Amino acid sequence: TDKALHLDARAGGSPFNVAVGLARLGQPVAFAGDALGWSAVLAIALVSTVVAVSTFFAGLARLGPARTSVISTLEPVVTVALAALLLGEHLHPMQLAGGALVLAAATLLALERPATPARA
Repeated sequence: TDKALHLDARAGGSPFNVAVGLARLGQPVAFAGDALGWSAVLAIALVSTVVAVSTFFAGLARLGPARTSVISTLEPVVTVALAALLLGEHLHPMQLAGGALVLAAATLLALERPATPARA
């Protein structure tokens, strides 16, 4: 029997990171090479990179750097919330507390008035 661990792009996670981790454990790695596997890799590249970066830069041009940076602080919270809602991930109390802190900080930053320059 083949003792190589076969990785399929549809299984999720970064195949590169999994391969590096397994290489450290001394396990041989073989990647799935079928059309569906490569389609999944292409979709991950396009959606997670091209679409995400393009929409970020479009928002940056429309909102400006200050507002965009405040909104960007919400990205990890939204990611974890979507993982819980769509993938059934279980959130621990410490993760919920961290998300609450991020939301509180973003709210404070959004409510903060810009400083007016001092008159000479």
